Amino acid sequence: MLNDASGFRRIYLATGYTDLRRGMEGLASIIKFNFQLDPYQKDILFLFCGRRTDRIKGLVWEGDGFLLLYKRLELGAFNWPRTKEEALEITPEQYQYLMQGLEVVAEEAFTADSKTDFSTQLKKAQDGGAELVFLPIYYTEASIILTQADQMGYQPKFFGCDGLDGLLAVKNFDTKLAEGVMLLTPFAADATDDLTKKFVKEYKDKYDEVPNQFAADAYDAIYAIKAAMEEAKVTPDMSVTDMGDALKSAMTKVTIDGLTGDEMSWSESGEVNKDPKAVVIENGEYVGM
Repeated sequence: MLNDASGFRRIYLATGYTDLRRGMEGLASIIKFNFQLDPYQKDILFLFCGRRTDRIKGLVWEGDGFLLLYKRLELGAFNWPRTKEEALEITPEQYQYLMQGLEVVAEEAFTADSKTDFSTQLKKAQDGGAELVFLPIYYTEASIILTQADQMGYQPKFFGCDGLDGLLAVKNFDTKLAEGVMLLTPFAADATDDLTKKFVKEYKDKYDEVPNQFAADAYDAIYAIKAAMEEAKVTPDMSVTDMGDALKSAMTKVTIDGLTGDEMSWSESGEVNKDPKAVVIENGEYVGM
């Protein structure tokens, strides 16, 4: 249960040390008197850690009573914050990092006016001992970061999202610096299924380059719209407004198999549901993981 944060509305860490011999009432007292929070808030997870960081306790009020949770790791330890004696609220993403034994040592950003010099952000990550740098950005800025990290002698593992697909095609970028970079992407050009092989061959024949995920996204988007038009029974005489309303409703009803996923479907908010894919750059090529 502690591996999944989806059932909790908010998550708090009781930073510092807690005597884990305490039971439900003792932990509830810490929440109320030490942190001035209400332990009787439903579906709020409070986490506690003792001096041994391989085990934690969790306390949740379920409306009709407390649920006491306990987890002990067989290997490794939790990266538990020790410096502040207060309740620290964390996001679901930070919670997952905690459960996986990861520690976020720096969170940095940049603006449109400062996207050519990342030395400050990289120095903070380096000084913090970051072994993995997550880059939820596009490939142009990523190429600059990789170049500047190399100039600093900083060699962490870099991991990004689909915006990094296209990194190897950045003009004047030394692609050797991208070796080992991992990224989540809905498309892998080296996949062996018939649809991907056919698409890659025809794309290379026409454009003389390997297609990235943006090309595959565009391909799938056309067929998703086609499926929605058929579902909605769209006709040429419909107004733009009526056509848009019909497609909006139909998109939640269609399912397609494409280059970027099998059995893809869409929610009312427009989010796509499909399995994630990942690639790693090896020898100047994207290789499926």
